[in-house]
Amino acid sequence: MAVLPARGGSKRIKNKNIKIFNQKPMIYWPIQELKKSKVFDKILVSTDSLKIQTYAKSIGVDAPFIRPKNISDDFTPTINVVKHAIKWLKDHGLNFDYICCIYPTAVLMKKSFITETFKLIKKNNNSFIFPASKFEYPILRSFKRNLAGEIKMLNSKYYNYRSQDLEEYYHDAGQFYWGSEKSWLTRRKIFDKFSDFYEIPRINCQDIDNLEDFKLAEIIKKNIK
Repeated sequence: MAVLPARGGSKRIKNKNIKIFNQKPMIYWPIQELKKSKVFDKILVSTDSLKIQTYAKSIGVDAPFIRPKNISDDFTPTINVVKHAIKWLKDHGLNFDYICCIYPTAVLMKKSFITETFKLIKKNNNSFIFPASKFEYPILRSFKRNLAGEIKMLNSKYYNYRSQDLEEYYHDAGQFYWGSEKSWLTRRKIFDKFSDFYEIPRINCQDIDNLEDFKLAEIIKKNIK
């Protein structure tokens, strides 16, 4: 089963999950990849918005409930939203071995990411599997400006290191998370020693937190091959 947590409110980009992105509401794009993957028995949208619920149903996706307000704010963990969807379905006689939580903003996701990670979650004993990408720049040479306005490196011992000599680090792509029903219901965190990641290209990984991110993602989507 696929669950898309599509909250109606968004502070930085108004109605982000259904904002028109390359001529379609944003949530349309990941849903199309999910359908093309042919992996899911059910694709469900969990939302607190009647507008999003209506749109989801119009494109052939289940949106059988309005999510309660107490799990629909900025601080609600993804796990809590998925747990609610699983328990709602169980109460209506539906059970699924594996659940994939996909964000409506995963507009650069490809169906192959879904199919390949589905193979991994069935094969391995990981709690969760999710896509990740390498940081574009070495984070060990990162720095910040302190309260006095001075530059302070994360770790000054790496000042004279060449980029190619530094250890590589990865970040969550912010697209989706596979887990068994048991993992979603019993685990408290997605990122722990029992989880694993699937590396995806940087070009397919774009966080969308503000309008600049949004416009950049549109450009990538139009041109990506």
